[in-house]
Amino acid sequence: MPKTMDKIEAYLRRCRELSVFRHENGWIDNDTLRWEVIERSGECLQISVTFDAVALRLNLETGRRNT
Repeated sequence: MPKTMDKIEAYLRRCRELSVFRHENGWIDNDTLRWEVIERSGECLQISVTFDAVALRLNLETGRRNT
């Protein structure tokens, strides 16, 4: 089953379904992506996935001039 596990990992790293769990201007840190099989039923697997979401916050204030 190692090839199947590699395919699951590759899918999770690129799937859009996980993106609903990240912040507006953030992304999933694939280096922190972890998953485990929690249930097997025939050809189906139920998995648990965890990851860190990286958020980017920009300050759009350009500065103020004192007069």
